Amino acid sequence: FSASRSFRICLPSSIIPQALLDDYYIDFKSNRQILNTDNDKQRPIKRVERKREDKHLREARFMDLPVGKGRSFGGQYGWVSPFVIEVRRYLKLEPDDLPTKKPNMIPMLIEKAARGIIEEGKHIRKEREAEKLAKMLREKKNAGMEEVWKCCAYLYTLESFLYQTLNAAMR
Repeated sequence: FSASRSFRICLPSSIIPQALLDDYYIDFKSNRQILNTDNDKQRPIKRVERKREDKHLREARFMDLPVGKGRSFGGQYGWVSPFVIEVRRYLKLEPDDLPTKKPNMIPMLIEKAARGIIEEGKHIRKEREAEKLAKMLREKKNAGMEEVWKCCAYLYTLESFLYQTLNAAMR
């Protein structure tokens, strides 16, 4: 943390209004980044709006994904992802226990996912970000399956720790 070094930060618009991040907060009036644990540790920031078509960020999103050898979709688990198999085991779900067939299980699945997001966020010191993502998901708890899918797709596409964690878990 250097007081003299300027800092550039890119945040999804859903997080900007709160200006609270996990290790620090942003004071937009004074254009300063301030460490949560020590108000004396500050540095200047410059607010920059960027275009969503930034290809470098999109490329970086997929560059760190290792390509696994020896396992294809038709591998040990057949055509079902090992991640999905393990989730079904963990939740003790039967093969026919699907949210499309049993919509009453949607709130339980959303709550488990929200808790998992928060737990993962704590492990990597992204608690506030995780709580925000979990809150967005929980807001769809009583919505239909299609709304839940849209929310999940949206959360996955945000520039956050979530897509990296899911990509790693699903490989």
